[in-house]
Amino acid sequence: MKNIGGNLERLKIKNRQLILRLLNNHGKMSRKLIAQTISLTSASITQLCSEMIAEGLIVEVGEDETSTKAGRKEIFININYENRYALCINIEKFSTDISLANLQGNVILTKRIKTATRVDAEIFLKQVADTCLAFLEQAAKKIIGVGVSLRGLVDSAEGVSKKAYEIWSKPVAVKDILESYLPFPIIVQNNMRAFAQAEIIYGIGKEYKNLLFLKWFPGVGSSIVIDQAVYEGEDGRAAELGHYIVDGDGRRCRCGKCGCLETVTSFDAIVSNISLIYSKEMTPLLYEATRGERMNIASVVKNYLKTDLSKVDAYVKETIDKAIAKIAVVAFNAMTFMAPQKLIVYGEFFANEYIYCKFVEKYKTYEIDYKENLIIKTNLSDKIFYIGALAIVVEQFFFNVGGL
Repeated sequence: MKNIGGNLERLKIKNRQLILRLLNNHGKMSRKLIAQTISLTSASITQLCSEMIAEGLIVEVGEDETSTKAGRKEIFININYENRYALCINIEKFSTDISLANLQGNVILTKRIKTATRVDAEIFLKQVADTCLAFLEQAAKKIIGVGVSLRGLVDSAEGVSKKAYEIWSKPVAVKDILESYLPFPIIVQNNMRAFAQAEIIYGIGKEYKNLLFLKWFPGVGSSIVIDQAVYEGEDGRAAELGHYIVDGDGRRCRCGKCGCLETVTSFDAIVSNISLIYSKEMTPLLYEATRGERMNIASVVKNYLKTDLSKVDAYVKETIDKAIAKIAVVAFNAMTFMAPQKLIVYGEFFANEYIYCKFVEKYKTYEIDYKENLIIKTNLSDKIFYIGALAIVVEQFFFNVGGL
């Protein structure tokens, strides 16, 4: 009898999952249409929806005014996004963003602090936890969990940062440390896979099953979505395009290998290459912008990403063009191997219109039958500082448990 009860409970959770995912992907729907879409009886849907309304998970949002049928109109329902919140922590090389957001993806509170890479990880994470605790007065009873996204290798099952490049020099038990300070369940994930999860929940992943993601700045990051699920791979090493070998005799990468794509296309690599030709004669515009100070090259080049790159020094533009060509051929090879439906690009390099268009132009030279809109800029760029961390919480502690 216990086994029968357990099976029924699992079935109930699965049906609640289906309803919540359907509403997330399609927006408000009538109970009748939900029943038809997921092949459940109207009575079952009515009962499940009544329970979920009582729990504050879904709400009625008005009648179907488009119906021409006589009698009572269908009532739409939708997820009650304002009734659940998540704490979102995004740890990057230079800064860490801590945000409180609702399940629809809207930020309620946010604070940016400097990522303290020269102190013990536990001391820094205690500072992060203190910021989270300061947010609790806003929605303490409605927080479903805490999401942490960070660069490098992550053991998501254990919540351990195994290798956070240029942040921590050793493995850090992020989940255990934060759970000692915060009264909520915590999930930790690599930032690229977290962002891919965000696309599935909030972006173009609602429409496509198989995607490749490519982030450019400050390094090169990537992730894969297969059948609307983020692929992790052995030891969390899936789709590390930034560490494809493009020059076996090249520079040593931060990962320890030589000649990785990042060694020629990362922001630091591009600045280094520009520094080699930097002079009043070769790069007069850059020389003037830096006031003749080599130490200012990085900040000026970063500012260039917000301008029209066709107006910079020819040698600076040539250096950037070479990096574009390198990343385009690696992206093409990855797309050829994986054959996803779309390549989603983002990051400060791709935000520059010249770089994005040049990248697509170079990609097309390799692809004989290029289909327009194969390469798409994400529409979540303005939310990148929290949306990945939010998405992994929503997936783990909301959708996967049917909102329970």
